Amino acid sequence: MSEYFQTSASTSPAPIIPYISRRSPFFARSYMACTSQTLATSVATKILQKGGNCVHASIAAAAVLAVIEPCSTGIGGDMFALIWNESTKTVQGITGCGRLPKGSSLLSLPKDFDISKPTREGKFNANMVTVPGTARGWWDLYTRYCTSTSPDVLPGTPHTMLDLLTPAITMCREGVPIAGPITANAWRDGLKGQIQQFPELYEPNQCPLTVDGVNSPKMGELYKNEDLGNALEEIGKGYDNFYTGYIADKIVDTVQKLGGKMTKEDLSEHKSEWVNPISVDYMGKTLWEIPPPGQGVAGLIAVRNFKFVEDMKEEVLTSLEEKHGMIESMRVGFDVARKRVEDGAVIDVGEGLPKMRAEFNFDKSMVDGHPEKTSCTVSFQTYDSYGNSTSFVNSNYMGFGTGIVPPGAGFTLQNRGAGFNFEPGVVNEYKGGKRPYHTIIPAMVTENGAFKASISNMGGFMQPQGHLQLMVNLFKHNLNAQEAVDVPRFCIRDGTCNGVVCLEPGFGEEEELKAMGHKIVEGSRSLFGRAQVILKKENGVLEGGSDGRSDGCAMGF
Repeated sequence: MSEYFQTSASTSPAPIIPYISRRSPFFARSYMACTSQTLATSVATKILQKGGNCVHASIAAAAVLAVIEPCSTGIGGDMFALIWNESTKTVQGITGCGRLPKGSSLLSLPKDFDISKPTREGKFNANMVTVPGTARGWWDLYTRYCTSTSPDVLPGTPHTMLDLLTPAITMCREGVPIAGPITANAWRDGLKGQIQQFPELYEPNQCPLTVDGVNSPKMGELYKNEDLGNALEEIGKGYDNFYTGYIADKIVDTVQKLGGKMTKEDLSEHKSEWVNPISVDYMGKTLWEIPPPGQGVAGLIAVRNFKFVEDMKEEVLTSLEEKHGMIESMRVGFDVARKRVEDGAVIDVGEGLPKMRAEFNFDKSMVDGHPEKTSCTVSFQTYDSYGNSTSFVNSNYMGFGTGIVPPGAGFTLQNRGAGFNFEPGVVNEYKGGKRPYHTIIPAMVTENGAFKASISNMGGFMQPQGHLQLMVNLFKHNLNAQEAVDVPRFCIRDGTCNGVVCLEPGFGEEEELKAMGHKIVEGSRSLFGRAQVILKKENGVLEGGSDGRSDGCAMGF
């Protein structure tokens, strides 16, 4: 048996801390950053140390992650963020995701297109490229929270956008050691499975995003990307340089060369959207998420459903009942999301309750309710010395996205178009000008109108499942931030209509769950995502947890 999350019997109460964590929580009093890469955490912490605010630190960290973890994120992808504003005591949200080119439609797809294939004829096809939202999202955050003329400006030492991007630019030009083995392995696999599917975009032995024109960087190997450094410098001068300048020309020329419908107009018309976050209450806390087209509502529905399960019994749920209840609650969350989430949808967090009331059974499982295919993403948290916080997610989707690197650009283009449905007349239909069902979801937790935690659990459709499990571990079982992150997880496998549930080694009670009808398999560690948590304790101390499933850490002062 693993040293992780264990229980002695299925009839025992759900455990508090019955396993040994490999990491200790990080404590600080003033500021903190938690990311999936130690260098990104270091850069964010230095910004905070110099008096920068949480948005300054987040933009700097996101840029560094685009350099050293391009197998998950980059300026060719999208970003979402939640911001806790200490002065107004509010959670504010931004949706920085792009739309499908206006000329795209089901009829415009190639005859040999097959979305089930992880190839250039399927998920990585040029027709899956949506407008990258990252550059504009960074600038919109900066303009609202970091410029003195904005009514919402946060306190903090002034930094220009170019100041914030300079650490990443320097890494691109002078070289940076790549972490591992998690990052190095993902990079190697994505290079072969995605980028190298488009050999017509580069000369022989000159493949982009490599150390020598052929190979991905190994753990600890120095990596340079001067093209990306130049692109980041252009973004540092203004987002228009990305959406209307030479970078835009490279994007459009490349996508069109490969059969896609992207135009300069699609890029120049892109805008971020400021949104009112949606929420649900649990254990005296309020969990906040970005509304559709993000999938945050699936997590909120699951939390609300699980509260319903707890309320069904007067006594405390047993460990087995708790695990079963969380899995079933998440199934229903995904069932609603698959049927309802699309661009512009308004969904109530109580929409899953009728199905729960009608079908939930403590003794057997349901089958309906599963996500689509998974992806890779980065997520991170920052908290500044002024009491403000960000929960931030940046993503390419499916690792390197399409794997398409516009020549001379230094980054891959996302494949968010693969998040659409490819049947006519259905919810979330593949249609030009729309934003797709989006997996990336930052999350924030408040208590009695005050900041309590900034959380995330990157990894495609693992994200809402991670949010549910983090909420239970943090606020029902009172685990510390690192313990809550380390606990073995379940993951309802993506794209499986038979409802397969993957369990991380050490989750426990596998046989009992099988007896209830759950189709249980053991999942690889990478399947369960990578969580980052900043928790504010009652005495004001900050407690950070950074996932050992990634190469990052928590740091602060």
